[in-house]
Amino acid sequence: MRKGRVRSRFTQDLAGDDVLIPVGLHVLGYWQNGLGKGAFEGHTFSLYVHLSSKGNVRPSGQIAIQTD
Repeated sequence: MRKGRVRSRFTQDLAGDDVLIPVGLHVLGYWQNGLGKGAFEGHTFSLYVHLSSKGNVRPSGQIAIQTD
C-alpha cells in the first residue's frame, strides 16, 4: 500500500548514580514519510509526532499529518 521511511528518537536524562534512575524530561520524536502504491500511487503523506513528559505525568505534545 505504501513505501517510505520511518525515524524515531527517544531521549531521557538519567541520574549519575549506578542505577541510572530516569530524571527530568522524557522526549519522543517520531517521523514517517511515504509514497502511495497501487491504487494510492501519486499520493504522499508525512506524519510527525512530538511527545514529552516529566516524572510520572502523562505525555503530551503535538501531531502533524500532511497528505497530498
